[in-house]
Amino acid sequence: IVELIERGEAVSFGEISLDDETVDNFFRHYFPVHGRHVNTYQSTVYTDEWEPKDIAMQTLTGTGECHSIDILDTGETVSAYKWINQQCDRPYAHESLIWMRIEDGILSWYSGNPDEETGVQFVLNYILKDKKLTELELETITVEAGTFQTLKITTYSPVLYEWGEIWLAPEVGMVKYRGDQEVMNFDTGEFLGYFRYGLELVSY
Repeated sequence: IVELIERGEAVSFGEISLDDETVDNFFRHYFPVHGRHVNTYQSTVYTDEWEPKDIAMQTLTGTGECHSIDILDTGETVSAYKWINQQCDRPYAHESLIWMRIEDGILSWYSGNPDEETGVQFVLNYILKDKKLTELELETITVEAGTFQTLKITTYSPVLYEWGEIWLAPEVGMVKYRGDQEVMNFDTGEFLGYFRYGLELVSY
């Protein structure tokens, strides 16, 4: 898979026959979910034209600890690595817990209240192994934290009807993310537009 993407062309998993374990190991190299990193991001909400509208800072601190967590909306219990998410510069700044795992070609983020480590209330899955939706390419990207050779993933989150691009760097994790989320009226199902936001690595 490395040889294919180093050709300089985007590669779809549909072109490659790989088992889930191989894909998981490949992505763990680019996204060290178990790491004890402290990554600070600039979090930006954009207008429909991708112009910055609201900017804040947040820090993700990897504990290196794997926990079994209960997911309320599915009734599942899974094992995932715990991170601490701190909103740094807001009057209503708060600390929340995030658990991350890569399994069966899916990058999953679970979020919960620090006072209730079991009973996660939010789940976000990014499908990494998908024959139609996932493309991989290597590129060099410069963000505030520095210049990295990254794995750029074009992917889809089925939970939030969200299309996005994620840039991952070996031993660092996510360097940049841009998401384009459909907003629907829960009562009528009416499409209301898009919510656009991104994260950019500031320090690690």
